[in-house]
Amino acid sequence: MATTTEELIDAAKNTPTPTSTPPPPPQAFSYADAAQQKLPSIAAAKCFAQTRTIKISPPPNDPTASFKDLSEDILVEKANVTLELIRKTIPDDAEFLSARKTAQGHILYKANSIETADWLRTANGTKVFISKFGSNVSLAVKPFPILVEFIPNQFNTDEPSALRDIECKSLLPTGSIKSAR
Repeated sequence: MATTTEELIDAAKNTPTPTSTPPPPPQAFSYADAAQQKLPSIAAAKCFAQTRTIKISPPPNDPTASFKDLSEDILVEKANVTLELIRKTIPDDAEFLSARKTAQGHILYKANSIETADWLRTANGTKVFISKFGSNVSLAVKPFPILVEFIPNQFNTDEPSALRDIECKSLLPTGSIKSAR
C-alpha cells in the first residue's frame, strides 16, 4: 500500500482510467415499427369499452322527452326492461350494465357484450328496441375508425362493392365498413 505522496502519484498514473463508450446512435423509427407496437393497455381498454357503448338520444325538438330527471340506475332498469320485452329476438345474455348521461342530454349505455351492442346497431335491432323503449328517441350507430392494411392505391372510397371487397379480404363481417377515406 502506498504511503508517501510520490507513491500515491505513481499509483494514480499507473491506474487505467475508465473510458466510457459513446451511446449507440438512435435507431430510425419507421412506420412498420409503429404498426408492430402493441396498443397501450389504456387505449385498448377504451376501444373495447366503445365497442359495447350504445348512444340513445331524445328528440331534439321535444323538451318533455328529456331523460334529465331520471337517475342512471333507473335508466339502466328501463333499458333492461325493454330487453326483457323483446327477449325472443335478442342474444340470450343481453343486458345493460351501466348508463351515463351526457351534457347534451344523450344516454350512453354500456352493454354486457359486443354481440349485444352489435345486435342493437343492426337495422332490425334498432327498430325493435326503439319501438319498446320509446318511439320518440333515436339510437345512434357510432362508427369506429379502423386501419386496414394493404389497400390498393386505386381504391375508390365511394364504391360499395370496393368496401365489401376489402371486408372480405380483411376477414371482416359484411357491412362492417360503412365508409372509407
